[in-house]
Amino acid sequence: RSGAPSEVAESARPVTTGGVERFVGTLVVDSRPTGAKVFLDGRAVGSTPLSMREVRAGEHAVRLEHDGYRHWSGSVRVVAAEQNRVTASLER
Repeated sequence: RSGAPSEVAESARPVTTGGVERFVGTLVVDSRPTGAKVFLDGRAVGSTPLSMREVRAGEHAVRLEHDGYRHWSGSVRVVAAEQNRVTASLER
C-alpha cells in the first residue's frame, strides 16, 4: 500500500525526453498571401510560412499583419507533442 502514493506522484511529473518537457507542441502558421507578420500572444515571432517548435501547450492568441491587407486574429489551442496548424486568408 505504501507504494501507491509514490506511483501517483511519479505519473504526475512531466515526462521528459532528452530534456524537453512534453507540455509543448509545434505550431505551424500559414497565410494567403504569404509573408504576413505573425504575432503570438502579442509578441512578434516571424513571418508566414512559419513553423515554431516547443510552443507551450494551451490557448494562444494569434495575429497576422500584412501590408495592404486587413489584420487577422484568432486563437489556437496547442496540443502537447502534436503539430498544430493555423491557416488564414487575409482580406484586402
